[in-house]
Amino acid sequence: METLLCILIANICLNPLIFWLIVILVTAVIEGMTVSLTSIWFTFGALCAAIAYWCGCSFTAQIVVFLVVSLSSLILSFKFRPIRKFLSHQVIATNYEASVGQTALVIKEVSSQPGAVVGQIKIKQQVWSAVAQSKAGQIQCFAPGALVKVVAIKGVHAIVDALDDK
Repeated sequence: METLLCILIANICLNPLIFWLIVILVTAVIEGMTVSLTSIWFTFGALCAAIAYWCGCSFTAQIVVFLVVSLSSLILSFKFRPIRKFLSHQVIATNYEASVGQTALVIKEVSSQPGAVVGQIKIKQQVWSAVAQSKAGQIQCFAPGALVKVVAIKGVHAIVDALDDK
């Protein structure tokens, strides 16, 4: 077993292409196991270093190519946020997050008065407990049949406000 390991290490040291392929494989696997960009820059850098090997560059030059390409792509990915947002996973609003911003129908009086009975609204055929949003000392109250806008979800209650009539 030790001789096999020694042969493997000797081949990696003697053949930089094997080294760069291992770096590409390891960093690509790490990238695949995460949900955000963590090692893709090093994968790209190792790929460019492997190309430098095929072009006949020395191992020192390959290391320089790897470092320059990896660091440049890392810096550029943070500098150009739209590109990074496009490449990273986008969050899609589901469940309760999708209700924020929706118009709802009041089915049981909703008030912002402290200690008031919690009202109810209907959002897309679902009934939610609701309270009105507090506004600088003013008490808001919405009667059944009124249309309101869901501005937030806190716990099991929808926070609603008057519908903008613009």
